[in-house]
Amino acid sequence: MQPLHRLAIGTALIVVVATLSADRLYAQPPKPKPKADPPPAAEKKPERKPAPRVAPLVIETDLACTLTVDGDDQGELPANGTKKLELSMGEHVLRAVSKEDSSVVWRKVVDVNSEARRAAVIELAPLLQQRRAADEAREKEQRQQQAADTERFAKADEARRRTELIDALTGYWTATNEYDAKFTNDNTPYHGKSTMRVTIGLIADRLVGKYAGHVVITPANGTPYSNDYDAEIEFALSSSQSKLSGQIVKARRRTADTLEEFASPQLMRVALQNNRLRLEIQWNAENWTRANFTK
Repeated sequence: MQPLHRLAIGTALIVVVATLSADRLYAQPPKPKPKADPPPAAEKKPERKPAPRVAPLVIETDLACTLTVDGDDQGELPANGTKKLELSMGEHVLRAVSKEDSSVVWRKVVDVNSEARRAAVIELAPLLQQRRAADEAREKEQRQQQAADTERFAKADEARRRTELIDALTGYWTATNEYDAKFTNDNTPYHGKSTMRVTIGLIADRLVGKYAGHVVITPANGTPYSNDYDAEIEFALSSSQSKLSGQIVKARRRTADTLEEFASPQLMRVALQNNRLRLEIQWNAENWTRANFTK
């Protein structure tokens, strides 16, 4: 009886398990519960950025100028004018240009590291004074250089003209004059003929002329006679031929019977024009020589 009882129990368990398995197999799955709607998202408020930090800057100028800050035009300031600005943190470049002279420029770097009030004073007057002093010094130097150049050129030109004048004067000059006149003591007429020569050359850096003249006097009712004149002339040269001058160092006259030294002969005129040498010599109160010499 015991084995049958165990078999019946086992069979009953199998039936129960099979029944439970069949119920699970054919049972409907449970419906999912609807999900609850999520709560509405909270509206995001825009973030408030902190205002940029700035610092006040007061600018004052001694002279009228145009002002820029970091290259941005800030307008014009009159002499002794003031301007207020607000600058952000960091370094800023202030630049002021003088209205009187645009080459005069003032610059300054302002370091803004706090909101404390700052001031900047534009001082253009010292810069303008320095520029004027530099301009005056440069102009003075230019004038001095021009004066030195002018003097150097003038000396070179004078040396050139002196050389040309010496070359033109140096040599052998001759002249012949014939004239009719009257003796001063008795008004007796006479005919005169002069043959003259001047030899000019450099002697120890002096331009010296040797004058020799032979004069034949033929009275209207008399016998001809002759006088010989000789003189040493020292010429003075300048850069202009019109200023050519000279003096007679010594002079004398020889006749048939006498030799006369002239006390104070005068070279009244000497000129070189158109390749002609003009000499006018006053030997004494009564005797003159005026002649144009040619080479």
